[in-house]
Amino acid sequence: MLFCPTCANCLIIQLDDQGNNKWSCHTCPYEFPIVRQMTTRQHLKRKEVDDVMGGEDSWKNVDSTDVTTFYRCTNGKCAFQWKEN
Repeated sequence: MLFCPTCANCLIIQLDDQGNNKWSCHTCPYEFPIVRQMTTRQHLKRKEVDDVMGGEDSWKNVDSTDVTTFYRCTNGKCAFQWKEN
């Protein structure tokens, strides 16, 4: 994916008058002829992911903790809340 150096919009491939491919911008008159095959490979470094559940310690009580279900009335005037267990 290439971006226009003038307006920073994404360039698309179109045919020019001679039937050759070119990079073209939809918003400005920028055009770049494609004369050979273009390939670019960019390896991205993965971010370190934090443990959402809180690590291994949070899994210790999974089997022993009862499930609690929360409810709320969808009537705008009521909006009563309750839970089971």
